[in-house]
Amino acid sequence: IKDSDWIIEVIVEKLDIKQSLFERLEQFRKPGTIISSNTSGIPTHLMAAGRSDDFRKNFLGTHFFNPPRYLRLLEIIPTPETDPELVSFMMHFGETFLGKQTVLCKDTPAFIANRVGVYSMARIFQLTEELGLPISTVDKLTGPAIGRPSTGTFRLADLVGHDTGVKVMQGIQQNCPDDEQAGAFNVPPYMQFLLDNKFLGNKTGQGFYKKGEGKNTKGQTEYLSLNLKTLEYGTDPRVDLPSLSLSKQIEDPEKRINAIYQSPDDGGRLVKAHLLGLFSYVSNRIPEIADGINSIDDALRAGFAWTYGPFE
Repeated sequence: IKDSDWIIEVIVEKLDIKQSLFERLEQFRKPGTIISSNTSGIPTHLMAAGRSDDFRKNFLGTHFFNPPRYLRLLEIIPTPETDPELVSFMMHFGETFLGKQTVLCKDTPAFIANRVGVYSMARIFQLTEELGLPISTVDKLTGPAIGRPSTGTFRLADLVGHDTGVKVMQGIQQNCPDDEQAGAFNVPPYMQFLLDNKFLGNKTGQGFYKKGEGKNTKGQTEYLSLNLKTLEYGTDPRVDLPSLSLSKQIEDPEKRINAIYQSPDDGGRLVKAHLLGLFSYVSNRIPEIADGINSIDDALRAGFAWTYGPFE
């Protein structure tokens, strides 16, 4: 690494292991080399503790969203000791040469997109249990129906990886004592079941969903989903919700979201409760995680591929 201009750390989400690596890096890096961390949520200043003045001056967070070839968000997270010129350079370099949507974040746990996005997922987990809806139905309600990717919520959690997701949830809960929604980040029993069995999602081939052995009526591979109450895998029962029908009938996304929001069935209740909670949550995060609403909207659009940011 002695000839490298920029070194990015992308190892396990454990502070002591990251600090140990940075101690080793400092033996070989040349002065002025940029050092950054791709952490999903560990406060940046903690990782640079104990390093030299030159290391801390050239250290910051550069959080690329997964998968980086598809998601445009690059969060730039300086510490109070990061050289302001380096921050300006990284914002420009990320946007101009890497083609990213760079967003300047405050050094708070989980930064912007994960702080809001993980809350959004955790709240939907809660509402799914409260309303007793199958997870495949919830994924349909929280995907393209409301201007979000086809992964919905539970498939997105499988994509992220439950080990990483839970670490971010716990980090927010432990390090944000004044967060009014701290209870939403409790790890539910079914998530603990997945962790205990190492059903970590796509990377282990099993999470909220897993491949079945049969084919569906269209001849496609059948996927089984986890029943959150029984913790058994099976085919979700068909649920006929007017709100789901609306999502297929209305092409205009703004009219569609409004129609689902107003729907009196369980699908509408889930979307309405989720969006109201989200509006409240992001409003309370100014100026804690960002100074302006645009930073939050930009981060969620580019990092979670939402068509509309929360404020928008």
